[in-house]
Amino acid sequence: MIKLKIKLRRLKRLRNILIFLAVAAILLYITFEPALNAAVGNSNIFYTGLFLLVLAVLTVVFVYESKYAGAEKFIVDAEGKINDAGYYLTAREEKAVDAYAQAVQQDLADNGYKIKHNLLCDGLQFDFVGIKGGEFFYAVLTEQTDKNDVIAYTNAATTDLTNALLKRRGEAVVLLLCDTVTQEAVQLSKSVTELQTGRHQRLTVYPVIVSVSDGKVYFLGNRIGRAQKMTVNYVMNCELPLKSAYIGTEKLSCQQELAERLENFELKDYKNMSEER
Repeated sequence: MIKLKIKLRRLKRLRNILIFLAVAAILLYITFEPALNAAVGNSNIFYTGLFLLVLAVLTVVFVYESKYAGAEKFIVDAEGKINDAGYYLTAREEKAVDAYAQAVQQDLADNGYKIKHNLLCDGLQFDFVGIKGGEFFYAVLTEQTDKNDVIAYTNAATTDLTNALLKRRGEAVVLLLCDTVTQEAVQLSKSVTELQTGRHQRLTVYPVIVSVSDGKVYFLGNRIGRAQKMTVNYVMNCELPLKSAYIGTEKLSCQQELAERLENFELKDYKNMSEER
C-alpha cells in the first residue's frame, strides 16, 4: 500500500503542477493578449503550445479521476477503519435492552427528534425512528445481533430514506440494541453505506451495535460527522471529544486482517477488487 500511496501522491502532484501552469498560461494570455499578438504575429507556435498544455492537463486529470481517485478514497477509508478503536464503551447504566432503548428514545425526543414507532419497511420492523432535519435514527431491539441483521436493517433503512422519505442528503444511524452480538456482525460495524445522490449531495448510513449486557458499542467512531456526534451523544450518553475511559483498547480481528491485506496492496489489486464487485 505504501508504493501505491507514493504513486498516487506523485501523480496528484503532477496533476496540480500542470493545472497551475495551464491556468497561469491562460491568465497570462488574457492579460497580455495585445502584446503577445504583436510579438508572435501570425505564428501558431505559441497557440499550439498553449493548446497542448491544456490537453495534457485534461489527460492527466482524466487518468487520475478514472483510475486513481477511487483507489485513493479506498485507501483513506481503509486506513480509517484500521486506525479506529475496536469498540467503545457506553456511559449509560441500563443493562436491559428495553430500558436502554427507552433512555435513548427519551433523549432523542428531548432534543427535538420526531419519534415514530413500529415502522415497517421491506418486511422488517424498526421499534422506533427519530428524525430531525438531515439526521435520522433507526432503532431495532434484538436478543442477538448477527451479520444478517446488520445487512438487512441497514438496507431497509436505506430503502426507507430514499424511497419513502425521498431524502437525498443527510446521515442516518441504524441502531441495533441487543444482549449479545456475533463476531460476524461486529466485523460489519465498521462498514458505512454511502449514496452519492447528487453532485453535492450524499446520503450516509452507519450501523451502530450496542451489546447492552457488557456496555460495548461497535461503530466507525473516528469518522467525523453528524452520525459520530449522534452516536456519542444519544447512544453512548457522552460528549465529544470522547474521554479515554470510553474508548476500547483492543482492535477487532477484522481490523488486523485488513491491515495485513493492505500491507502489499497495489493498484492492480484495487482493479481486481473493483471488477469482482
